[in-house]
Amino acid sequence: MADTQGKPGQTANKIPKAISDKPDKSVQISPISDGGRGANGQFTKGAKPGPGNPYNAQVQTLRRAMLGAVTSQDIAEIIQTLVSSAKSGDTAAIKLLFSYCVGQPHQPVAPDRTEVENLELQEKRMAAEAQIRFRESLPAW
Repeated sequence: MADTQGKPGQTANKIPKAISDKPDKSVQISPISDGGRGANGQFTKGAKPGPGNPYNAQVQTLRRAMLGAVTSQDIAEIIQTLVSSAKSGDTAAIKLLFSYCVGQPHQPVAPDRTEVENLELQEKRMAAEAQIRFRESLPAW
């Protein structure tokens, strides 16, 4: 098969080189652009902003169309259908209804970790108190 690298829509048939410990001198490494950021990672003055979401206008148009097509009566009827489905035993409807009405269940307490978590909380509290004492011991400016 011929090498097709560089032609859009076709895959390359090149076999990769074997991995070696020596760097490949033929590969040119370009310096990394700072992306308009300073040494502290913050944007510098005059940095160009990102392109934003290119689909935002389309999503907003579709959302407006949906909101215009659905009335509060439609929503009430859909909710009643969901409640009826849940009452008839549809587990997906039950889960959906509960997730919106009751919320997600809390994670159960692991009894084996209780003592460890209490010690960790006590260590954090003692460290915070030590920091406060240290700050209070410093002379006022």
